[in-house]
Amino acid sequence: MRHKPTPSFILSLPLQVNAQQAAQLHAHFECARQLYNALLAEALHRFARLRTQYGFSEYGLHEAAKHLRTSWLAEHIDSLMAQKLASRAYQAANRVCVGEARRVRFRSQGRGLDSVEGKTNTSGLRFQLQAGAQGNQG
Repeated sequence: MRHKPTPSFILSLPLQVNAQQAAQLHAHFECARQLYNALLAEALHRFARLRTQYGFSEYGLHEAAKHLRTSWLAEHIDSLMAQKLASRAYQAANRVCVGEARRVRFRSQGRGLDSVEGKTNTSGLRFQLQAGAQGNQG
């Protein structure tokens, strides 16, 4: 549960310090900067390690698509279309992971998907006009 922010203010006052105090303050701020950068690097390293450990990558989901696309799914979705769907799912989940979105939206039967695509022009769903068809009866 989020707390309602309380009113606050910041008062900045110029410091009057001698050379020794200035050097000490500079050392404190420099140490703080270096520690922050080290912690940030550690956080990124741990984040990358977790992604690797749990296979959270676009290509990791491509691999999952290969295993999930079995039996009747394989009759309707080719491997390249499955990879594009995996990429699309990864991008949605990753936006949540990096804080660009609050949640993902699963597609219900009513909402469905508006489009699907393959990786090349020779894969995926293709329209083929039937021989001898007239008008819009292709």
